[in-house]
Amino acid sequence: MNFGIIVTFAVVIVMAALFLQGKYSFGLITMACAVVLVMTGVLTIPEAFAGFSNSSVILIAVMITMTAALQKTSFPLKISQLFRIFDGKRNGMLVAGIIIVFLIMNTVLPDMVSIALTITFLQYLPEESGVKPSKMVIPLMAIVASCVYAAPLGVGATQDFLVNTYVSGVVVDPNYLMQFGDLFKLRIPTIIVTCIYIFFMWKKMPDSATGTLSDEIRVSGIGESTLKKWQEYLVYVLFVVVILVMIFNTHLGELMYMIPAAAVCVLGFTKILSPKELITNIASDTSWLYVGILAVTAALTGSGAADLIGELLLPLISWTNNGFIVILLCCTFTAILTTFLSNTGTQAVMTSIAASVALAAGMDPRSLMAACMISGFYAFCFPSGSVTCAFAFSLGNYNPVKFLKYTLPLLAIMIIVTSVTIYIAFPPFP
Repeated sequence: MNFGIIVTFAVVIVMAALFLQGKYSFGLITMACAVVLVMTGVLTIPEAFAGFSNSSVILIAVMITMTAALQKTSFPLKISQLFRIFDGKRNGMLVAGIIIVFLIMNTVLPDMVSIALTITFLQYLPEESGVKPSKMVIPLMAIVASCVYAAPLGVGATQDFLVNTYVSGVVVDPNYLMQFGDLFKLRIPTIIVTCIYIFFMWKKMPDSATGTLSDEIRVSGIGESTLKKWQEYLVYVLFVVVILVMIFNTHLGELMYMIPAAAVCVLGFTKILSPKELITNIASDTSWLYVGILAVTAALTGSGAADLIGELLLPLISWTNNGFIVILLCCTFTAILTTFLSNTGTQAVMTSIAASVALAAGMDPRSLMAACMISGFYAFCFPSGSVTCAFAFSLGNYNPVKFLKYTLPLLAIMIIVTSVTIYIAFPPFP
């Protein structure tokens, strides 16, 4: 184990401890980790702070800014009036509707954007509804983990082929490669079970430390718009344009990020948002959080720590010939690993290793390939799971330890349901 791996593991452990302590902001913690990684030589300055130019970081900063502009229109008042058809006795119907709408939104929009928009809209609920936005953030994050890129649309349409890319050169028999729609069908049972769990458990989950959300997304009040009519209509047009850009992202390439950024510039030049408001929303603690998380995951991958962890899978599953147990162990190991590594990095490393192990044991590699690919998205128990997970936890400065009573059982359920589904669809020993 080299120096870089030792430092990286130490940084991850300290980061986790500070997250649990809840004394400092998540953005400050992760940026401090990035600085340490540079000072110890694990990462170069460009590698550590590449997140500032990362497309995902830019996109979520833009969406937070667009949401701030939307809050200055009369749209919040109209939404508030619409939601008043629900009263405190119909929370179940409201939550079911929120889940359904969220699933639809997440099919066509990036997950961070879906969460931000949904939580923004929920803040316009009347108090008697009983559904607090700050109670729904982490439940929505859990739903994202179950359904992100599941539908064969946009990026989701590439997932089966992405698995085949990961195992290129390892799996040569075309009968053992994933076909279009395979992963989507495998994920349907888990999505259903996750939504049912959230429907019954959301109210029992902890609230944020303050009972409210961060200033980056919190609505201060609902009333008539202070904007001029043409400014208000311009906000609506820009917002719709940005949403359409995200829906048709696969056809736009880099324009997917340039057009939303241009929309923010328009908000500034038309004085819809002041310079202070622009700076507050774009250079937020959430942006710092993303940059730091990306630096840590880069260190885990670049130092060789990810490969070292991945190799631990071999002795973990070599002791049994029970196909279901092998799938279960692959899902569990990957779900734990993806909590500290990027989802994509975990999937790439684990899928290729699992395919090699499966072929050596005379198994259908699709079973373990699917197990690693699907469970590689199950990063919702801790802020380090993904940038989306970090975003969700940062919205209310949630303490992940207080959620473990609910998130760990859900994670176990998701792993078991996924394993059963894969075992039925692709028996490891045909």
